[in-house]
Amino acid sequence: MSERTSPERNLLFIDDDDQVTESVVPLLTEMGFNVSATRSGVIPDGFKPDIVICDYDLGVCDQRNGVQIVTDLKAEAPNARFIICSGLPREVPTGVEFFSKTDLVELLASLEEPECNCPDHQNGRIAGSHA
Repeated sequence: MSERTSPERNLLFIDDDDQVTESVVPLLTEMGFNVSATRSGVIPDGFKPDIVICDYDLGVCDQRNGVQIVTDLKAEAPNARFIICSGLPREVPTGVEFFSKTDLVELLASLEEPECNCPDHQNGRIAGSHA
């Protein structure tokens, strides 16, 4: 059984592949997330995500790539954590880390609330304890 997260965490899952969505969303729900899934980079009305997982390539569902979508969504959800994932290996822009969809459960289970009130933890720039 998957490790459960703290309650009331909203997660927006963005992917144009229905098979991926149908397999990943139940896992995220089992982990305790309130999940909203969409095929394009638009936050549903009234949904305030704490975490956004976005596929890098949304094909015809959205003409932007995952980096562009995340950049746009940061204005709407400035406190959310963003994860860009892809089922395919690819070159990544500096400062962007990609995760395969199969790594999402482990990654999300490792996300914790910020360890302190410093700006780097609060803004999601660092995780874990200070070095």
